[in-house]
Amino acid sequence: MNTDPEQEVMLTVRNQPDDRTWKSCCLVINKYAVVFFAQLSITLIVMSFSIYMLLNSTSCEHDTMYSGLLSMCIGVWIKSPSISKK
Repeated sequence: MNTDPEQEVMLTVRNQPDDRTWKSCCLVINKYAVVFFAQLSITLIVMSFSIYMLLNSTSCEHDTMYSGLLSMCIGVWIKSPSISKK
């Protein structure tokens, strides 16, 4: 039985499990969405804490740590500039 090599590749791809989803006992969820929202929530917690500590600071000794945390979180989410070649 001769089959087309392209057809064999398609059958192999269809038989492989989908690595973009996580399956649990009661739900199937996109793993990229879980990772994104976990990163977003941790970043928002760190940013909120840093802003709170900067606003309620009485001395400037520890302000550099909180401003550094705040700028790091902002820098992680802002896309770096790139030169596009046309």
